[in-house]
Amino acid sequence: MTAIVIDPEFHAAIPPLSSEELLQLEENIRRDGCLDALVMWPVHGQDILLDGHNRYEICTRLHLPFRTTRIAMASREDALIWILQQQLGRRNLSNLARIELALKLKPMLGAQAKRRMSEGGKKHGNAYQSQPLANVPNLPAHDTRASLAILAGVSGKTFASGEQVLAHGAPEVIQAVRAHTLSISAAVPLTVLPKADQPAALDAATQLAHGKKISMAIANAVVHQMQPAQAAPTVEPESEAPPLPLSPSLTSASPSPTSPSLAPMPPPPPQSTPPIPLPAAPAHKKAAPNIREVVATVQEQLAQGKEPRHAVAHAFQQHEVIAPTPAMATAVAQATGRRVPIPATDGLMHDGRTKAEEQAIGAKLLQNGMFFRALETLATLPDLHQLIDDIPTDSSSRVNDHLARAIENLGRFAAVWKANHREKDSCYQRDHSDFLGPL
Repeated sequence: MTAIVIDPEFHAAIPPLSSEELLQLEENIRRDGCLDALVMWPVHGQDILLDGHNRYEICTRLHLPFRTTRIAMASREDALIWILQQQLGRRNLSNLARIELALKLKPMLGAQAKRRMSEGGKKHGNAYQSQPLANVPNLPAHDTRASLAILAGVSGKTFASGEQVLAHGAPEVIQAVRAHTLSISAAVPLTVLPKADQPAALDAATQLAHGKKISMAIANAVVHQMQPAQAAPTVEPESEAPPLPLSPSLTSASPSPTSPSLAPMPPPPPQSTPPIPLPAAPAHKKAAPNIREVVATVQEQLAQGKEPRHAVAHAFQQHEVIAPTPAMATAVAQATGRRVPIPATDGLMHDGRTKAEEQAIGAKLLQNGMFFRALETLATLPDLHQLIDDIPTDSSSRVNDHLARAIENLGRFAAVWKANHREKDSCYQRDHSDFLGPL
């Protein structure tokens, strides 16, 4: 038996199990044995482990037997994509972990599609048949986020919010989401602040939550408190609105050098007085920004040649928008041509699509994904005789009901597909041959 090799990059791509999950897995293996085969990629005389790292560690430590199976991959990139897809199939992953895995697929899927086009269907010299990639919708480039959201098994808005947290959240905020003490939607408002200020905001929100999970309302309130404090030196004291109390415990602590200066806090209430659950409203409350005015400013900035993201930032600063409502975020995103997703007070990212449009896109992606999986399954069927022997007798009627129609539809699909795409494929390869390299 060829020695099993643990590849550091492949191992690092797998989200680690919690201590409770590891203990449960070990208990199951002790009781039932290793039921699932370890999956290896045979390459250059080595068997590189792709799936089953925890099972392999437990079995070797306990000297228990295990089964193995081999699959072929055209490249390390294909192998890494396969690993990430396998992990996305785990039921116990949090939404943030799924989004993080899907984001790792983003650059590789595009590179893989270009490489497969350049190869033009050439067969690799590997002794094993290359495995097709399942659950990867074949979508236009502008639907990348929607495609990855489908892979992650979350809505488009949840995916955009998770992407915002991973890209702009401080390590403390991301860890709080991983520990389930902070939801993705409640973390999004905190990412508006500079990363250096987010730990202080998270601490303040934790105190306001009084041992409960931090809500989006608390996160927004903390952000509202801390953002005006950043501009406090430029405001005359006599014209300054009364400060918003975050928590009594903050009044006795000196501000951190890396945290924004908080306004002086009133003395703490007596012990018999319960703490204020949320910051109070300012004495001089300003009118909410008008959606039409904000959108008009964005459009003016775009007409002047500003980048969409800069146009939005300018409009929000001019109209003093700290946290836009979902309606405003949707309208502003639409004004940018849906090129800039906007985080809103509901904790989600709004890209300008209506609910009906999102549902239509989701239904289309789901249908495409189901078809791709069915087509790939048919293309990679194992021994047909064994497959037929394994079909239960009481399922024969289901096979008879669908077989003739399936053959008819596949024949019609193949004819239409070849007629519509033969010319397109040849034109694509001709027009992009310089970019793709020699075919």
